[in-house]
Amino acid sequence: MVNLFFVLFVSFLSSQNVLLEIGERNVFDTDFFQNVPKSSWLESDLEKKSLLFNDFKNKEVVFHHSMSVGFNLFPENFIKLKKRRDQILINSYYENVVALPLFDQEYLKETKKHINSKVFVHHILTGYKGCSLNGGVFDITKKEALKKSLEIKADIDRLFSFSDVDSLVSIFQASAKKTSDDPSVYQNMGEIGRVSWGQVMPSFQAKAFDMDVLTVSDPVLTDFGYHLILVEKRGFSDYFYYNEDYVEGLLVKFALQHANIDSLKLKASSFDSLYIQKNNLIFNDGVLDKAVLLFENKTKKDNLRGGKSSYVEWLREINNNGVLFVFKNEGYGVGWLINKIEKSPSTRVRPLKNKNDFKVLINSFLLEEGVLEKAFEHTLGSSRWIDLEMEKHTKNILYKSFERFSIESLPPVDSSSVKKLYEKGVFKGEYIKPKQVVFSEIRVKSFDLADSLLNDFSTFNDFDKLMKGFGGKLKKPISDGGGGFIGEAAFSLNPGEVSDIISNLDKTFSIIRVESFIDEEPFVLGRVYSQIENKIRKNLKDSVKKNLSVSLLNKYKIKEYMEVLSF
Repeated sequence: MVNLFFVLFVSFLSSQNVLLEIGERNVFDTDFFQNVPKSSWLESDLEKKSLLFNDFKNKEVVFHHSMSVGFNLFPENFIKLKKRRDQILINSYYENVVALPLFDQEYLKETKKHINSKVFVHHILTGYKGCSLNGGVFDITKKEALKKSLEIKADIDRLFSFSDVDSLVSIFQASAKKTSDDPSVYQNMGEIGRVSWGQVMPSFQAKAFDMDVLTVSDPVLTDFGYHLILVEKRGFSDYFYYNEDYVEGLLVKFALQHANIDSLKLKASSFDSLYIQKNNLIFNDGVLDKAVLLFENKTKKDNLRGGKSSYVEWLREINNNGVLFVFKNEGYGVGWLINKIEKSPSTRVRPLKNKNDFKVLINSFLLEEGVLEKAFEHTLGSSRWIDLEMEKHTKNILYKSFERFSIESLPPVDSSSVKKLYEKGVFKGEYIKPKQVVFSEIRVKSFDLADSLLNDFSTFNDFDKLMKGFGGKLKKPISDGGGGFIGEAAFSLNPGEVSDIISNLDKTFSIIRVESFIDEEPFVLGRVYSQIENKIRKNLKDSVKKNLSVSLLNKYKIKEYMEVLSF
């Protein structure tokens, strides 16, 4: 009866609950928790929760509106969305097909079993000579460490045998503080805390997720030593609150993390090479040489910079120079490469300095096309996970695009608004040209010379003569607060007064005379017009971002069921 209740309880929990009704479209709690992890939600205060929920709601209503009015079909959005879907499909093919033979199927099975769970874990660590434990210097061997760990376990099991359930964790913690080699044991008493699948070492997690609660495991070996594990309690991981189909697709990601990275790279590289070789790629070296020579002339002789736009423009000069390469027994000209570069993001187009650079870029474009074809052959295009992953990306792309579109639709800033803000600012003390000092300066390289000049001035009181003899000149006015040491000295003097010797950062020495002060006054409007205009435009942009979905929320009369998030 208890087991049946648990099954029904879990089934009830894992079903999707409607969080928002937008028109005739339902948004579920699983959609929310795929954006905001359940654990983060529970740890947030009310203010943070309100922010998280409103951000999510705003994105959802913009997505709904965008799809309703066909905003996703606008050329720029359509292209961006298609490229994103293509990339997801390409990645999925490499993960689900190319890398599949390298996956540990048993680990994949265990991941599926435990991905929705988390455990609250404690441990006692016993290190040994040669283990990877930071800061540990051990005299005992690996065999002796195992023996010591078993003895600690026997002692804890003995204490557990005549203790009540409520005291088991504290008994384990006391033993950890006394016997564990974990450097942090004095801070955490052996407590690791909540652990989800994939967060700890494989051997450790395999035991922790399969053992009974409030029992002590046999010693588990990792690179850091032997662990005795105690699972205090079990719960649901953040993945439990995801859409089930989406979680199914994530299993491959976990398997990838567990696979050998070098083997994965080698497998992908072998697949790429075989695909290109099998379809008989042949380059026309004559056309490639022309392209390389053209690019060299543009960058070296004409001193032009390369880049996506430049490459497209330069390649058009040799667009009618015949076949660039043959692939699958079909010829492709320079126009094909121009088209591919135009449709690629700038970051994808690396510098093209030699023939090999061109070949690598063309190879990458051909692989992209080929892998995409194979992804559809394997029906990955109809995968539910792909649809859900793409929906997530679509929401982000359309939200940013809608925000940018709304900002670009703003009317120009009216000149009367600029003038009004200028007058208001002047009244408040803004847009004011600060007080300035006009001064003359004699600058020399030697302190002794500066000292001699200052003595001459004290004797003859003729600063103008000294200026004429030692290259002094009237300097550009300095604003209050500026000019470094010279400015500081100048604003401490009165008109006609001469300073002491001033040491400059460039190891020269100055003597200055203040000629006059220019009182602060408002800048003329023309001088600060652009600054004020940009300030108004920024405020309008911020307002658009803040209120982007306000009218849409009213338009679609959204119904909220926020209580489903607190279950």
